[in-house]
Amino acid sequence: MRKMLLAAALALAFAMPCTADQKDDRIAQLESEVEMLKERIAELEGTSASASQDVGEGDFYIVNESGNTKDGNTIVIYATGPNTVTGVGITARKMNGALLSYIYVDGVLQDKKQLANTDSSLQLTGDLLSFGTHTVEVKQYENDDESTEPVFVRSAQYEVKQK
Repeated sequence: MRKMLLAAALALAFAMPCTADQKDDRIAQLESEVEMLKERIAELEGTSASASQDVGEGDFYIVNESGNTKDGNTIVIYATGPNTVTGVGITARKMNGALLSYIYVDGVLQDKKQLANTDSSLQLTGDLLSFGTHTVEVKQYENDDESTEPVFVRSAQYEVKQK
């Protein structure tokens, strides 16, 4: 998909008749558009830069009977499949309680909570319990505006195994 978008952008750049200066301007514009498309593709694939890097001050991790993700560990959930219903504990410390926390699992918004120095929970059902590794990500946005860059990002993983 990336290659198709890149090829289309380059084809447009050279398809239009123009002067050398116009070509340079158009190429710079297209390079900018390609970078925006790459970021959008990464977001859609769940691999955006913010998904892999901590942003802001505070701690967030998930817990269950197998342990916690505080030190980057992956917790284990034993389930019989997507028809299982279970949950994980959420531990938040030193987060900005004045901002809403958006909780995503595998890139899909699951809940919004007010987290600061909080112990809470997140219910998992359906595809969230399909066998394999899943990523829980919490983000906070300035003025709770999801269209802006997050001011806080943390992620944790859990693995679902056959019971």
